[in-house]
Amino acid sequence: SCTDRVQHMYWRLTDPASPRYDAALAAEWGDAILRIYRRMDRIVERVYTEHVRGDTLFALMSDHGFHSFNRSVNINTWLVRNGFMFLRGMEEPDYNLEHLFGGGDFWPNVVWERTKAYSMGLGQIYVNLAGREAKGCVQEGAEYDRIVGRIIDGLLALRDTRGERVVLNAYRGREVYHGPYLDEAPDVQLGFNEGYRVSWQTCLGGVPAEVIEDNPRKWSGDHCSFDASISPGILFINRPLARDPHLLDLAP
Repeated sequence: SCTDRVQHMYWRLTDPASPRYDAALAAEWGDAILRIYRRMDRIVERVYTEHVRGDTLFALMSDHGFHSFNRSVNINTWLVRNGFMFLRGMEEPDYNLEHLFGGGDFWPNVVWERTKAYSMGLGQIYVNLAGREAKGCVQEGAEYDRIVGRIIDGLLALRDTRGERVVLNAYRGREVYHGPYLDEAPDVQLGFNEGYRVSWQTCLGGVPAEVIEDNPRKWSGDHCSFDASISPGILFINRPLARDPHLLDLAP
């Protein structure tokens, strides 16, 4: 796990745009990730030269990529501000929306009977579907398709204050997932741009006040919720390949 942990914690010293970049620390520790990979190269070399013989299959592959995690994106907050999630008190004239955010994790103040969609996990959005969710209010069919389409269009149009795209791709769950548990899959899977990651609060249903915030943590590199199109994998294998392999080809 060394290559994973060193990137989570030291990525900030490779990216001057990181909120936690420190030039003095970068001068001393900016090559920490590279040093770990060079050490792993020596381990791979030793394994290969000492243990690979004749018909031994040898494969080395990425299990995920890494990106800068400079800004956090609060998906539930975006859903509230765009009319897909309703918070208790929004209809009361004595409150404005800013009073209703926060209050911890697990969807505080949410009125489920009036909520069209919610987010949890690492970039997953679920429609509050009638017959599937306990208090679902969105009907299967045209209404479901309309809600999913509006969410995707809205998040693809989301821009940071600097004009940068936040979400590179938003995938319909029913088009990218398959199998016997499709009914449990998210209805929208987000693929974020470099520098943006779903917030920690979103993972647990939190609803902070701002849609996009700086990530102040030393945990400054990540691989969760970034789009696959900017996360190329690496495969070294001592067998000829008849075609470009899919990840699912490797185990069999």
